Amino acid sequence: MSNMLDTNKLTLSEHVFNQFKSLMFKESGVTLSDEKQVMVKARLAKRLRQLQLSSFEQYLKLVKSPDNRQEIQHLIDALTTNETSFFREAQHFEFLDHQLTSFSVTVPLRIWSAACSTGEEAYSLAMTVAENRCHPDWQILASDINTQVLASAGLGMYDMSRASSIPRNYLIKYCLKGVRSQAGQLLLSEQLKQHIRFILLNLDGELPEIGQFHFIFLRNVLIYFNETKRKQIIDKIVAKLRPGGYLFIGHSESLRGITDLLRPVQATIYQKC
Repeated sequence: MSNMLDTNKLTLSEHVFNQFKSLMFKESGVTLSDEKQVMVKARLAKRLRQLQLSSFEQYLKLVKSPDNRQEIQHLIDALTTNETSFFREAQHFEFLDHQLTSFSVTVPLRIWSAACSTGEEAYSLAMTVAENRCHPDWQILASDINTQVLASAGLGMYDMSRASSIPRNYLIKYCLKGVRSQAGQLLLSEQLKQHIRFILLNLDGELPEIGQFHFIFLRNVLIYFNETKRKQIIDKIVAKLRPGGYLFIGHSESLRGITDLLRPVQATIYQKC
């Protein structure tokens, strides 16, 4: 007889759900709406199975224990959403490519993918810069709050089905097709990887000494924060953007009323004054 936990029989009460919501807000700044209760139940149920716990109440007690701070990261990993693709919102990469041809810098060109998820955005940026060839010395910082997606991003290996949005010339030049045990997989070249550094970073916390950037991609992130947190995060992001540098946000996001240090250039693209 199987001893596997039947997660379908688990109940996530509103009281316990609200405590998970409060924990996520405290630890990451992310606001979970009431509509996310089903999602929270499904994702945390997987962690309960791994830990062989029989209730969400048990897991809540564990994650709140000061002796189990590492479990907070598991909670964040489980409840952060990571939806991305190569060259997502293609107009941003077209704009970047155009700017690179006329962007004069006397220091290494630096780009920050501030919520890189599984890495597709960072590698898309790397392919764009490498192909442009206007800047021989360049670096990309790719950060995320989720350790699981960062580990995946560092590998630079993806299912071949995800390659459809990569321009064919980039695909030929910067990607390798897996064979034998890696058949059906796509591997990004070491030529790109050497320019990218992946780090764990919480945008809601105090930012580490990461320097300043010419371009920052902060796309589809602000939607997970309330108005106060959005302003706090943008203030920190703008401080890391060089004068004249550009900030990119998601198509469903806006900086209206959040900062007067940036001017809109076109939809979802802003320049530091």
